[in-house]
Amino acid sequence: GAQLERTRGRMLQIASQTDAEGRFVLEGLPAGRAMVFALGAGWLSDGLWQVEETGFNPLAVTVPATGLDDLELAAVPAAKVEGTVVDGAGQPVEGALITPLRRGRSLVPGMRAWTAGTEGLASTNAQGRFELDTLVPDHRYAFKAEHADKPTGESEEVSIKAGPDNPPVEIRLPGERTIEVMVTDRASGEPIAGARIGVTAKRDGNAHTVKGAWVTGDDGRARIEGLPAASLEVRAEAARYVKTGDRVSVPQGPAGDTPTVVSVALDRGVEIRGRLVLPEGLSPGAVSMDADGRGDNMGYFDVTVSPDGTFVAEGLAPGPYRLKA
Repeated sequence: GAQLERTRGRMLQIASQTDAEGRFVLEGLPAGRAMVFALGAGWLSDGLWQVEETGFNPLAVTVPATGLDDLELAAVPAAKVEGTVVDGAGQPVEGALITPLRRGRSLVPGMRAWTAGTEGLASTNAQGRFELDTLVPDHRYAFKAEHADKPTGESEEVSIKAGPDNPPVEIRLPGERTIEVMVTDRASGEPIAGARIGVTAKRDGNAHTVKGAWVTGDDGRARIEGLPAASLEVRAEAARYVKTGDRVSVPQGPAGDTPTVVSVALDRGVEIRGRLVLPEGLSPGAVSMDADGRGDNMGYFDVTVSPDGTFVAEGLAPGPYRLKA
């Protein structure tokens, strides 16, 4: 079951699979220099990790126009790693996709993408366990776990050697937390229904936008579950309110179902209304407008143009603007 690959430059890749006797056939090879290697089912070609992109290559062969019928590949045991994926509460996670991340000197580009697919793509079972048995020995790896319904986690780097006697790996997914966002009018204190909520998570100096679409109800509240137990930035936008409203920082908190209450106050914006005076024959529907903010309100803001030529720009902070059509 070992996979075989013939790589020439960075373009041509042809794969085959060994039979029960270890035999293989690679067809459609043009004459010339090639690298043929085995990788899969717990085995890999001896010297695979020594290949250099523009230098030493112990696996290079010359393929004549008549082909080769006596090529032998020496395979040695690959590295094997077993591990477990658990959630923030320490419970096993089933169905997580495991990807090995090789560190340090990598394999040559012509075979890197193919070997990555062979090394990885293990899934955890009901006990959260996984096994990868075709890793390159004498390398350092970290292991990433991804799950459709949970935050992504990554293990610490480990050095591995050939064979099965490598220490077990544990990947602990970040804990999940719940927040309840309350959006109000800053002046009146009244709740704002229909406000759109955005969340950014920050961990170890890195920030990423959390995917999701949340809208406040009639009471101005929105409950957001399944967030990483990291520090967060929560923002809100609502029609007729200033779009550069509050962005509330939420410190890193514990995982669990008890929500952290986050209050966001928005300022009611001002409006600019008017009517377009157009040349004869030009329809208002063919005209686009924007409001060019000045001073502290730098930026471009949408202007809605009606079929009768009237227009309105809403949710603007007080200040100077230039209208453009």
